[in-house]
Amino acid sequence: MNRRIAFCNLALLLSACLGPKPVVIRVDLRPPEQTGAPYTLVAEVRNQTAGQGELELEAKLTDRKTGKTFRAEKKIHLESHETTVAFVEIEAPPADYSADAKVQYPPG
Repeated sequence: MNRRIAFCNLALLLSACLGPKPVVIRVDLRPPEQTGAPYTLVAEVRNQTAGQGELELEAKLTDRKTGKTFRAEKKIHLESHETTVAFVEIEAPPADYSADAKVQYPPG
């Protein structure tokens, strides 16, 4: 019985040491508030594990007409099972864009 408890405790400890398992669950794009201002990509990110740590959020705009892309990165910290909303400003000329975001742990 003591081995079973020790094994369970070890498994819990190791899962917390592995860091977060982040996923992007929602992405929205806000247009510039004034001429020459950046676009704002809003990404909702969820940590699916008990681990915590710093990760990198990469935001990307793709011009639907030309295929040209514009990117920006932001480092964020997630706690155990936390969901957060991150705002990333991206400098890009006026156009019709699709927005995408991805997360990387550990950050690059």
